[in-house]
Amino acid sequence: MNVYLVLKHAHLSFVALSIGLMWYRMGLRWLQPVKLNQMRWLRWLPHLIDTLLLSSALGLCWLLQQWPGQSAWLTAKVIALLVYIVLSSLAYKRLQTKSSQLVCFVLGQAVVLYLIGVAIHKTPSAWF
Repeated sequence: MNVYLVLKHAHLSFVALSIGLMWYRMGLRWLQPVKLNQMRWLRWLPHLIDTLLLSSALGLCWLLQQWPGQSAWLTAKVIALLVYIVLSSLAYKRLQTKSSQLVCFVLGQAVVLYLIGVAIHKTPSAWF
C-alpha cells in the first residue's frame, strides 16, 4: 500500500474517532457529568486524536502539494475547522446552560457535515 493510501485511511479513521468521541463526551456531559469528570483519559485523548488528525492532513497536503490559500477547498476546510473549534469550546467548556450548549453542539455538527462535503466534493460549495 502506498503512503498516500495509508495517510488517507489514517486521516479518515481519525475523523471518525474525533466525531465519535465528540458525541460521547457531549452525551456524558449532559447525562452523567460526574462520570465525565472521573474519566481522566477523556481530558487528553481528544487532543491526541485531533493532533494525529491534523498531522495526517498536513501529510496529505505535503504529498499532494496542495495548501490552504492555494486551493479554495482547503482554505474553506481550514476556516470551517476554526469555526468548529470555537463552537466545540463553547459547547464543552464555556457555556453553562444546556440550551446554549445544544445550540453550539448542533451548529458544530453542521460544520462537520460541511467539512465532510468539502472533502468529498473538493469545492467550498460542498453539498450545494
